[in-house]
Amino acid sequence: MFIRPLCNRSVVHSNDHHFVPRAKGGKEKTEICVPCHNTIHDIFTNNELRDVYNTPEALKTHERFQKYLKWIAKKPPEFVPCFKKKK
Repeated sequence: MFIRPLCNRSVVHSNDHHFVPRAKGGKEKTEICVPCHNTIHDIFTNNELRDVYNTPEALKTHERFQKYLKWIAKKPPEFVPCFKKKK
């Protein structure tokens, strides 16, 4: 287990995230936890990720994402919340 760059948790479940989405020309990727990854794509559009929130530091400035980070910090490493699918 490794400490993830957004939530600073040592987690069991992780996957790769392109801070600039592949669909918008992004090539670099970073391993982040599954809950952070799902939350990013729930909150932000690909254009917002490409233009504004394309670094861990930038993501951490967003008020809704800050609330999420505060919440997830209290969860155990194996915790993966259920996310409702968008219609």
